[in-house]
Amino acid sequence: MKKNLLTLISFLMMSFSLAAQNFTFDDVCRKLSENPNMTGDFVQEKNLKNSSRPMKSSGKFIFSPDGLLWKTEKPFPSSMVVTKKFIRQTNSKGVSNVQDISQDQIFSNISLMLTSIFNGNSQEILKVFDVKFSSSEKNWTALLTPKDAQISSVIKSLELSGILSEYAVIQKMVMTELSESSTVYNLLNMKFPKELSQDDKNIFVK
Repeated sequence: MKKNLLTLISFLMMSFSLAAQNFTFDDVCRKLSENPNMTGDFVQEKNLKNSSRPMKSSGKFIFSPDGLLWKTEKPFPSSMVVTKKFIRQTNSKGVSNVQDISQDQIFSNISLMLTSIFNGNSQEILKVFDVKFSSSEKNWTALLTPKDAQISSVIKSLELSGILSEYAVIQKMVMTELSESSTVYNLLNMKFPKELSQDDKNIFVK
């Protein structure tokens, strides 16, 4: 009886382990869409093809259905806001430049790509990317290669990796350009507020 019970427990644990490993890209996207607002810190490392010294920066980010905020704090303050309608860049002196992207197909596609990824919109992602996905226990990796000609003129590939548990979390992104230069983004201290504050919402208003 005891032996049979141990065998049953072992079988159930093995079944759970296998089930946990066999999740898909759609599973990750579905979990991401359950928590569309994500805030946290980032550490960015830019690796130029012909340079051995990476350029590092850090700051805070917001991802929401309205767009994304990338607020650099070190080494110099700056920010970038990307929405479906505009990109606003603010330099270290506080001077902002707003570009309307509603009539620019390249920027519009890149904006749609970013918001689709962080909102877990798998249908939009698969329209413009070929996706190679792998998972092991809670960890997952997705290699996105653009099939959209306009995006591929800027980006060679985008590799996302993270975990899937109570939440789906993107922990790292590696963006490789056609020049083979790459940018690594490590995302830290993530939170998933149900609602952004009014001040944060105003960031995405032109």
